Amino acid sequence: MTCPTGNTPWEHSGSSPVTLPSVILLPAATITINKTWTLPSGTRIVGEGSNLTVLQPGSSFSGTSDMIDMGGVVGSTSLCPSNVCQGVVIEHLQVNGALNGVSQSLNGIVNQYSQDLSYVNDVALNNLGLTGLVLASTSGSSPVNSGPYSGITCNIGSAESQSAACAQILNVTGGTRGIHGLTCVSNVSNYSTVAVYLDSPNNSITDVRILGFDDGIRVGYHAAAPSNVLFNILGDTNKILPSPINVVHITNNYATSDLSIMGVVNQGVGSYSIQDDVTSTTLPDPSVAMYVLGKAVSVGGTNTGYSRFTTSPSAATWGLGTNSTPVAPCVTGSLYSYVPTANGAGAGALWVCKYQHNWTRITP
Repeated sequence: MTCPTGNTPWEHSGSSPVTLPSVILLPAATITINKTWTLPSGTRIVGEGSNLTVLQPGSSFSGTSDMIDMGGVVGSTSLCPSNVCQGVVIEHLQVNGALNGVSQSLNGIVNQYSQDLSYVNDVALNNLGLTGLVLASTSGSSPVNSGPYSGITCNIGSAESQSAACAQILNVTGGTRGIHGLTCVSNVSNYSTVAVYLDSPNNSITDVRILGFDDGIRVGYHAAAPSNVLFNILGDTNKILPSPINVVHITNNYATSDLSIMGVVNQGVGSYSIQDDVTSTTLPDPSVAMYVLGKAVSVGGTNTGYSRFTTSPSAATWGLGTNSTPVAPCVTGSLYSYVPTANGAGAGALWVCKYQHNWTRITP
């Protein structure tokens, strides 16, 4: 099945695009498209399954570098009133960027305009040379409050490009309703750099499995990324490269603070669960229950450090227990609070791990 060159379900050669809300039910077939599908406000496209309904580019594909845009402008016609679309939905289909078996330099689904009641569910994003799912603000528009984006699988396939990624959230001030349920796979050795870019505030990314990338989730690389939550992130790769492989990588390119990470599991070889460039912390632990990067600590207008907490024994932390004397060795900078039992003594209530990894009592 092929959409004629220059046509989409909302647009025909020589006529203005249709802007009325519509529901498009797509069959179980491979549908070749030759132009970016730009969805008007209130539009839903629904396939019969992510392995049954497949959209792929034709040899004469034109338009933007996106296969599907959730809202936008066609010619001089805005499909989103006042640059804001609502209720744009994509479900139960596959977006496949391969042409004759070769990945093209295309994004899969891009949302720059659609906000409330707009979401993506049960979608496969395969063989895309750029990014599978892009949520980004542009001049005068934003996908704020869109989502959630759930049940997504992404396999970059033959995309031999360091630009190939599964998802990016960029400069969405106000945040989205997050990505919940993502499997991201790369089988291309020495090419796939980052699975997910998180470059925006107020998002949650949960239930993610990442295979074969240098960095699983890279935070604050292209823009500031304060106030985010990462939960249940699994990195599973045996890819060996000269550079480290990280399930979560917090960069110091832009300001990152108030980041809560819970439930990171690393099943790779020669890799790290968390690399935090902001505090120069690297955790090789196979699992980390919690890692929280707080705010910068300023003294006299000078940044002297960051508040931080982690359950990892590989970094400074604050523990408590009923042992009046903590057990050495310890990580320098860690604190230990002694909590006496009902009949216990109160001596040694607070300890600090100082130089040479030994505990020193700091309260009587």
